Amino acid sequence: MIESYVDLNSVEKVRKFSSIARSCPFNVYLVSESRRVNAASLLGIFSLNLIKPIKVEAESNDFTSVRRKIGEFLVSKMITSSC
Repeated sequence: MIESYVDLNSVEKVRKFSSIARSCPFNVYLVSESRRVNAASLLGIFSLNLIKPIKVEAESNDFTSVRRKIGEFLVSKMITSSC
């Protein structure tokens, strides 16, 4: 699993990110406080606190693919992997 933080502070960013998440061949989740939602769900994303960066979890070990898909939303270019 790859983890990082993304900035989704506008409706357009949320729409685009959700569309990208739907097209990924792996699952993408957003985590805010105690909530974890599927990033392909617009309603799920809008249920989160979007004022601050949100943790993203991608169920993939392919760093290049994840960065290519969601790189424009990353708060920091650092992506970590967890077991």
